[in-house]
Amino acid sequence: MMIMLSPAFSGCGKKQEEMTKVSYRLKWLFNASVAGDIYADANGFFNKEGLEVEVKEGGPERDAIKELEMGHAQFGVASADQVIRAVSKGSPIVVLAQLFQANPLQWIYRPDENKIERPEDMRGKVVGITFGGNDETVMKALLAKYGIKENEVNLFSVRYDYTPFYERKVALWPVYRNAQGIIIGDQLEKAGESAAFFDPDASGIRFVANSVITTEIMIK
Repeated sequence: MMIMLSPAFSGCGKKQEEMTKVSYRLKWLFNASVAGDIYADANGFFNKEGLEVEVKEGGPERDAIKELEMGHAQFGVASADQVIRAVSKGSPIVVLAQLFQANPLQWIYRPDENKIERPEDMRGKVVGITFGGNDETVMKALLAKYGIKENEVNLFSVRYDYTPFYERKVALWPVYRNAQGIIIGDQLEKAGESAAFFDPDASGIRFVANSVITTEIMIK
């Protein structure tokens, strides 16, 4: 992240009075998936490049693209599908770089209660998705590819609260394998339960994950 932001402000000095202030809206809450951003900020990597970066927590109620469009942030993180939709509507968003080489989006489930070996096994299951999020795009692409009608699965709107999954109201819950997947998996293990993950990439659904974004005005 530090390397990506630096060229945009190559003329900045490193003295405190010459610091350039920018706001960087993350896609999700502070957790393992954004450890690099937090580490860079805490260890002064940005400051060494003449940048005073406000690293702002993301989440289901936050939209980096909208904040950039409104001028509330100069940089942010968004999934590729979000960027494509925004640009198709005339948004001045530009992708600077990719944060993940592989998309960490998967669905966690209890293998003792639900046998999910292929996409068709989702028929009749309650599947959690974040409407408007990249997991909705991925899931609908998966259903379409395997000829599964949307009314053959029960798509359940989810947010940050995992209670519906813990209470078994939802069979498959969307997670980033390197973040929420660890948290929920640990909770299941403590309760004496097992966890498994359905990876859409293994079924041929390969979407680019998080991208660092800015606006056309910023890069000019």
